Amino acid sequence: MGYRDREDVTTGNELFFFIIGVSVGVVAALLLAPYSGEETRQYLRERVDEGRERAGGMLDKGKEFVERGRGSIGETIGYGRKDFQEKI
Repeated sequence: MGYRDREDVTTGNELFFFIIGVSVGVVAALLLAPYSGEETRQYLRERVDEGRERAGGMLDKGKEFVERGRGSIGETIGYGRKDFQEKI
């Protein structure tokens, strides 16, 4: 058995164990799921809606922060121009 043959066997074994692992995971998930499919989808929908609401609130706060920052920067630039013109 050459090097190439051993590599093919190893790859075949890895694929076999991967498929077995996925199968065991799927069966375990189905047996141990705390809710039915419809209940799980409803739960996930509710969590997504909550996340969207939070993100929207954070976006609004971010916009307010930027607007306040713009005002402060504008004032600072105005004061700087005024001082500069007075010194000229």
